[in-house]
Amino acid sequence: MNTKCTINPVILIECDFKHRFSYFLLYYIMHNFDKDKSRVYINPSEIVELYNTTKYSVLTAIDELEGYDVIKRLSGYRNYYSVNNKIFIDFK
Repeated sequence: MNTKCTINPVILIECDFKHRFSYFLLYYIMHNFDKDKSRVYINPSEIVELYNTTKYSVLTAIDELEGYDVIKRLSGYRNYYSVNNKIFIDFK
């Protein structure tokens, strides 16, 4: 769990997310990001319960973040994603 982190605003402006839930998912990633391994575990069922949303919204947000190269699915791991190291700056 990260207590303090900054998102690179230049990359965030370039993304122009179409779905509002993509921003929630970005916050979730920021909170649960493992900075040592540069990856995050995203369980769609857990996020559905946490944010009280539909699985469609979660999967659409994941696809949108993958489309903008914010996250990338790790081959060989289920629900693990590597995170672009330029998106988050100044971890404390």
